[in-house]
Amino acid sequence: MFLTCLCAIAIVLHPVLHWLKPQCLEGLCVTARLAKRATRPNGIRSFISIEIPRPIREQMVRALEPLKSVRGKFNWSSTNNLHITLKFLGDCTRGRLELISKRLADIAARHRPFEMTFGGVGVFPSHAAPRIIWLGVKDGVEQLLKLSKDVTDSMEEIGFKKESRPFRPHITLARIKYLSSRDALKASIEALPQVHIDGMTADHIFLMRSQLRTKGAIYTVIERLCLSGGETHAEAQPPSAEQTPVG
Repeated sequence: MFLTCLCAIAIVLHPVLHWLKPQCLEGLCVTARLAKRATRPNGIRSFISIEIPRPIREQMVRALEPLKSVRGKFNWSSTNNLHITLKFLGDCTRGRLELISKRLADIAARHRPFEMTFGGVGVFPSHAAPRIIWLGVKDGVEQLLKLSKDVTDSMEEIGFKKESRPFRPHITLARIKYLSSRDALKASIEALPQVHIDGMTADHIFLMRSQLRTKGAIYTVIERLCLSGGETHAEAQPPSAEQTPVG
């Protein structure tokens, strides 16, 4: 009951809170989101992803370290949480997760493992109004597009809403809460040194659980499914700095 009341208070005070600085609201917003999810005891916040080996995630974090000198408020993704989202599912019951798992097993059986490399840093939706900093995918985009389409189509068949935005393969590095200078961020991105990031073999898709915490989300594996099937083909569609990401 207390948590439900907290959500209601946050909604009522929204017109006033709108005028406060974003960093002042962060704690209250996180608490309200956690309270809202606490009222859904049967919901497991879930997503479908390609997970990245830890040594490569650590390389990514080191490569982007210079960006942390930009003044502002950023929610940097934890090294543990760097991944490529294929489909965000939201809150799911255990019964629905079992159905999703069966669907993903069918999809995994139709796709072979493929190679991925990474490179290129940008922002969504644009440098004029940056909200997310991302790392792009270079090789493997075509296979990711085909895999994403199969996942999206299959989830739509069991009641999940289809994304209105096209899938743009990327890794979310940070969410921008407050930025002192857009030009400084753009200059820092352009000045990033060329740092080697290893490639990887994408040979599994993952059904993941996301538990929101005040210090950041905790991701755990619900199921891991091996890619073991046929070839994939699709038209390449790399990330665009003008396109809001799927997840």
